[in-house]
This record gives sequence, structure tokens and C-alpha cells, in this order.
Amino acid sequence: SSTREEIMPKRTINKIIVHHSASGSAVTTVEKIRKWHVESNGWSDIGYHFVIYPTGEVHTGRPMSRTGAHCKGHNKGSIGICVAGNFEVEPTQEKQETALFDLIDKLCKKHKVTWEEVYGHKEFGKTLCPGTSLFKALVNQRKLKTQEIPST
Repeated sequence: SSTREEIMPKRTINKIIVHHSASGSAVTTVEKIRKWHVESNGWSDIGYHFVIYPTGEVHTGRPMSRTGAHCKGHNKGSIGICVAGNFEVEPTQEKQETALFDLIDKLCKKHKVTWEEVYGHKEFGKTLCPGTSLFKALVNQRKLKTQEIPST
């Protein structure tokens, strides 16, 4: 018997979109976000593929084989990463930033996506997400990564 994952075609990834949970970082878990998305939004599962805790732990959300529900009009072909916290009111944690950038590096390599295709949610719509401090860190990292000269 084959599972649904095995018979589903592989998704083509062309961008990575970063979010914040807009909730207290200390109390936000994958389970809580899943509950909000399923019970409040009526979705089938958590919308994000990954959630990064303040400790820097990376937790999986929705299976990568399934289209996410995190950025209207841009879910198909994207990976949604949520960093736990409200970065409009709190600074990002160094451990979270490191974990986020490491995860993005791995995903870029695996899916042949460049840092030029890594975005903050607000770049696609009227939202404060991923919050001021996280967006600033993301934009700085994207600049850094896109200025790197590939080794020959």
C-alpha cells in the first residue's frame, strides 16, 4: 500500500516566504498555531511548513509535499517559514536568526532557489508580517547572500 505522499507529484519550489507568529514567542508552539489555523481559519492543517522557536529549534509543520497556506496568491511553489514571536514589539533572538538563515540555506540548496527568491510576507501584501526587527534582519541577510561571489 502506498501513502498519499508517495503518489503525489513533487512540488516545484520557486520561493521561500518568512513570517512571524505575531504572538508571544515564549508561548507559541506548532500545536498552538495548528489549532489557530484549523479551528479559527477552518484550514486542514497548520499553514506553515516550518516553525522556529526562540531556542532556535526548527519544528516541521505542514508536510513539504503539500502546498502551504501562508501567503495569499503565493502558496503554490513556496515554502512558508514562521518564526515564533511578534517582531513588531520584540527583537529577534540570535538563535532564531541563525536557525532561520541555516534552514533557508539548506532549502535553497535542496530546491535550487537563490536568496533573491527569499521574501518577507509583507513584500506580497498589506501586512506588518514578519515584523520590523525580523524583516530588517532578513533583508540584511538577503543583501549579504546575494552579494556573495560564487566559487568557481
